[in-house]
Amino acid sequence: MENFPTLGSARKAAIEVVLGPGDALYLPPYWIHHVVALNTTISYNVWWSDHLSEARQQMQQHISGGLNGLLDMDWAKKPPLMVAMARAFVLEVLDQLFDGTDGPSIARELWEQRYKPLFAEGSPAAGVLKGQVSAKQVCARFQGTPSKLKRAAAPLADLMRTLPEDIQLVEAGDLIDQLALWLNQYNFLPIPVLHDFPRSLFHCDDKGGLSDVGKRRKGKGKAKNRRSGPKSAEF
Repeated sequence: MENFPTLGSARKAAIEVVLGPGDALYLPPYWIHHVVALNTTISYNVWWSDHLSEARQQMQQHISGGLNGLLDMDWAKKPPLMVAMARAFVLEVLDQLFDGTDGPSIARELWEQRYKPLFAEGSPAAGVLKGQVSAKQVCARFQGTPSKLKRAAAPLADLMRTLPEDIQLVEAGDLIDQLALWLNQYNFLPIPVLHDFPRSLFHCDDKGGLSDVGKRRKGKGKAKNRRSGPKSAEF
């Protein structure tokens, strides 16, 4: 409960059902669920497409299209530049998606809610985080142009904006996950510092160094209908 303080309220809102032979249970998209077999059981799951599933398929296309549109093949020889491209793409999508709140603030909020508890004391990954991110590996300056970056991110941000507001933040977190795994898949970011990618989104500045954590950039206000992100710079 210390690591996940909202778990208590989630449990109160939970719905518990017991299924018998021939029963079926519909789980809407994005519903977190936990299943326990009370005895020897054979279950059968059926998946089907709905407007959210179709949107996610389109998002995959926009992610691939956006990254391919940004890519300079010379960067592929320098892993930090590929990390910089992925970081810039994520932040630009967040900037456009949550109009009025800058990307690093949203990334900081996602870190607090989605990733930081995974490294808390008592977890299998406790002790992995050691101070600041590796600036040399994850804070290189993006080499592309701002106009090209905006064009690359726009289709994905526009599509994500059509999703329900509570789903937008979930998909933003999934986007960070996907790009971190993509960077690892092609050996641009090794496993030992893979967790630095989510942190780099709010730790790195525009010049290839480390910045004050979670500070809003000038000219950006609070997003409409959104809460402010956490402001603590402590891990």
